[in-house]
Amino acid sequence: MANVDLHEVAVDWYLNTYRLRASRLVSESKWFAVFDPEFAVSHDGNQLIAHEWTDADLEAKVDSLFAETQIRHRAITTFADIPVTSVLALHAAGYDRTDFVLMAAAPTDLRPQSRGIQVEALSEPESADFSTATWAVERPGMPSETVADLVARRCRLDLAGTVHRLGIRDSSTTVVAACDFVIRGKVAEVDAVAVSPGSQSHGLGDALLAECIRLAMLHEIETVVLTALAADWPRDWYAKRGFAEVGTEQSFVRIL
Repeated sequence: MANVDLHEVAVDWYLNTYRLRASRLVSESKWFAVFDPEFAVSHDGNQLIAHEWTDADLEAKVDSLFAETQIRHRAITTFADIPVTSVLALHAAGYDRTDFVLMAAAPTDLRPQSRGIQVEALSEPESADFSTATWAVERPGMPSETVADLVARRCRLDLAGTVHRLGIRDSSTTVVAACDFVIRGKVAEVDAVAVSPGSQSHGLGDALLAECIRLAMLHEIETVVLTALAADWPRDWYAKRGFAEVGTEQSFVRIL
């Protein structure tokens, strides 16, 4: 891994993932915009992504691009450094900011413990049902129609790689933990790791991660990537298991 630029690998993964899952793509030299009107509430599927920051007024560009759509939000994601003046301008325009860290590692550098917990492949309906339940816990005030739209957009996951939908069941066969492991080329992403509230602190997250690493080794993956909220505890949880922080991602969203 000495010659691998983990920041470049991680950024390329996410830029290409956005492109591959888009229903419509608009590109310029330093940014591109993705649209998925069928799932209009999705911020990931309907936004401008700046891989280099530009002094041009991206807020105005977003409004122009979205003007003829029925999408009721405006969103910008960037992996580049943002001038303070630009951040202040976006805040003044009503955008809320969320910071993420990009994390990456070689599979051989990761240290999860399976603890003998059985992890199995889930069907897409099972995975979708667990995702719906997770949204209900994490965003209890979110309208059911919005949750249904976000869960339905899971049909786009397979456009960006081979998706392994992994889960753990309790003694009653109910799925109590799950994640997606997406493989494309020599890179893979750990995504949407979640454990039901009543099943936390029992090593289920470690067991899911251990299965991801087993699959990574089986498929000769060179780099595993993920994103974590900068201000939340999973950032440290992943770091303790061998993931390095290799970059940042900023998301700006304005709801109309």
